[in-house]
Amino acid sequence: MPPSDARLTLEAEALPLMEVIFSVARRMVGDAARAEDLVQETYLRAFRFSDQYTRNTNCKAWLLTILRSVCIDSTRQLQSRGGSHEQLPGDIRAPLEQLEAVNHTHFLNALDLMVDDDIRSAMLGLPELYREAFVIVVIGELPYKDAAAILQVQEGTVKSRVFRACQMLKGRLWNYAVERRIAPKNGTSG
Repeated sequence: MPPSDARLTLEAEALPLMEVIFSVARRMVGDAARAEDLVQETYLRAFRFSDQYTRNTNCKAWLLTILRSVCIDSTRQLQSRGGSHEQLPGDIRAPLEQLEAVNHTHFLNALDLMVDDDIRSAMLGLPELYREAFVIVVIGELPYKDAAAILQVQEGTVKSRVFRACQMLKGRLWNYAVERRIAPKNGTSG
């Protein structure tokens, strides 16, 4: 049976967004393999319910709403099973594999190969409430209004959470900036 018009429309709009959706998932969970699984499940659900998508609306916001739901479901499943298996560190790959990853993925995905562990840890160390809003607005590049719809909160709440996430990141990364001479030693992180 050929795909429906709704499915073809969704494919045309959703598939080009896959890298952005993966990038958001990666930063929400901190693990590339788990993020790939979440993105796969997100797209499976999206295509399963393609008749619910309205053509030429904000497909990215719709997919991020599904991703959030998938992430919540996945986290609950992991918790009920007693946690997850530890993944091998990303830097265990050979240099050639790292170079191929840089050449074949979106900048934000390649950034994971270059970003220092301090930065990655600071982002993953944010409370989920703030990290989720920060990632959707900053990494997902969605307006506050769309992020509010995804998170099912008021727009002002999203703005507040993103601001607080930025403040927490600034506080956590101040020493990192001083050590790398990006910020003066006598400055303050507040």
